[in-house]
Amino acid sequence: MRMKAKFNENIFRPNDIRGIYGKDLTEEIAEKIGKAFGTILGEGKKVVVARDVRLSSKSLRDSLISGLTSVGCDVIDIGITTTPIFYFALLSKNFDGGVMITASHNPPEWNGFHIYKGITSLMEEKKIERLKEIVVKEKFKKVKKRGKIKEYDKIIEDYLKFILPKVKIKKKLKIAVDCSNGCAALIVPKLLKKLGQEVVVLNDNIDGKFPAHGPEAKEETLKELKEKVLEIKADLGVGFDGDADRAVFVDEKGRILTGDKAAIVILEDLFKKKKSPKILDEVSCSTAIEDYIKRKGGILKTSRRGHAFIQNLMRKENIDFGFERSSHFYFSDLKGFDDSNFATLKIIEILSKSDRKFSEIVDFVPYYPSKEESLACDDKIKLKVVEKVKKKISRLGYKTSEIDGIKIYLKKGWLLIRASITEPVIRITVEARDEKALEKILNFAKNLIEKEINICLAKVK
Repeated sequence: MRMKAKFNENIFRPNDIRGIYGKDLTEEIAEKIGKAFGTILGEGKKVVVARDVRLSSKSLRDSLISGLTSVGCDVIDIGITTTPIFYFALLSKNFDGGVMITASHNPPEWNGFHIYKGITSLMEEKKIERLKEIVVKEKFKKVKKRGKIKEYDKIIEDYLKFILPKVKIKKKLKIAVDCSNGCAALIVPKLLKKLGQEVVVLNDNIDGKFPAHGPEAKEETLKELKEKVLEIKADLGVGFDGDADRAVFVDEKGRILTGDKAAIVILEDLFKKKKSPKILDEVSCSTAIEDYIKRKGGILKTSRRGHAFIQNLMRKENIDFGFERSSHFYFSDLKGFDDSNFATLKIIEILSKSDRKFSEIVDFVPYYPSKEESLACDDKIKLKVVEKVKKKISRLGYKTSEIDGIKIYLKKGWLLIRASITEPVIRITVEARDEKALEKILNFAKNLIEKEINICLAKVK
């Protein structure tokens, strides 16, 4: 009787496969994932494989490809590139499937796999359970002939030819860019210079250790970018995460903008071009922006967070534009995929044609104070903790939504509590009418969650 493979099954997450390299994710597991995915696709299918700059990505790629070819799949390796360019490869080259090796914004010791069948995430197709079962039981397809491996090094050139004609820049802007030592360095400076922009680039030396500030682009890590925007009097700044699927914008005043706030620029342009466009946001986006969309006649739908879910809804509902607070931007032009490069180009295009500054456009929509924090919580108990919190909240009689975790609507704002789909943490997002209410709601949430975490940990022990 065949023994089950032993590994941490928590690497199979709702949005992708992700874990700590050498602990949760090894070359052996990568090879088995390749074999399992190839078994699902079938012999003779073509699979595109790409990777980010993490130190473990190359060896995981080698093992993954070995697994894919061992079950008869042909592999086209496009090398180190951004996740949006990987999506472009899926769209433009008619592959049967694809794997992007990345842990996106997670710390350097993490890695993972975005897995697609055609242009649909395997996670959203709900075949991830089958993939996991094949890995666990090692029920791999047996073939007589291994698949072939080819390398293709023109994907960035192909992408430039595809994306550049989609925008028309009216004037030169001054732009500060933080590549975060990641994949953005391969494409963003080149893209903006081809469009005749004045670009000042930070942290463009590729380094899988992400020495400048880590791979996540956020308020705490983009201080250098904020300072540079003010120093050079830039029209805007943009910071990217490790695999460049997020673009975090900074206005000319040096303010970091959440993704929903930055989306106002694209939304305003969309309302000029289309009556009643379909728009998709997610549960943590600002009420002020949702109200703005409804006032302008937009048809708004709300999703749970995560690219796999949102990409699927974009296609299913024929959505024109989608966005997340975390600075993912989704476009109908790209079959519902998110693309940080295209979002950057669209905002530059709109600003180049406007007589208003970045801050003047986004400040047209009222600002409500908001904050997002994360509390460490083991993957094994985080869902249980959120469920316990849900039960406690339900007894208090508040209006709630359970699209993703639990969202509680209060007199002076709202509170969202959800288990992260990428890390062993529980996310708290709060929006309130004023700073005092914000801190009060946040402290209430943290105390509630920390108490439940301690109770669950005590039971485990």
